[in-house]
Amino acid sequence: MARKKKIIEAEPKIGHNGGPMTEERKKQLNGYISEIERWEREKAVIQADIGEIYNAAKDGNFDVKAMRAVVKERKIEKDKREAFEAVCDVYKHALGMLSDLPLGQATVRSALSKFGTPTDLTDEEKAKGYTHAFIGKDGNRMATDIGKLDGFSEAIASAT
Repeated sequence: MARKKKIIEAEPKIGHNGGPMTEERKKQLNGYISEIERWEREKAVIQADIGEIYNAAKDGNFDVKAMRAVVKERKIEKDKREAFEAVCDVYKHALGMLSDLPLGQATVRSALSKFGTPTDLTDEEKAKGYTHAFIGKDGNRMATDIGKLDGFSEAIASAT
């Protein structure tokens, strides 16, 4: 298949469906570029000022990395931030990253209270691979394998 030769226009066009580059369009383009360059200069000045504030905070023994994380987090809408944090907490819990912290232990206690009172596994429950058993608030016995999550068994032991 033969390639088509590109036709080079005498007057370049602006954009995918723009017209020819007239003097008026050249002035308009120059205005856009000038405005962007002006804002870029102002942005550089503002970024330098922000950097000075972070340096002052660092001199005051604040953790600048943590401050940057807080500033970034505060830019996110509250409901979106809370939803994201909830997902992160689930992942951290699944990896055993929360079970040794007081907040993680409180979370485990809260979760356990929904199951009921912990009790010993029967031989049949052990044979089925269950790791924990509870007597529910309604008096029914329930066994589960929730302990397969790393750190959860230790968290249950320390929380009960």
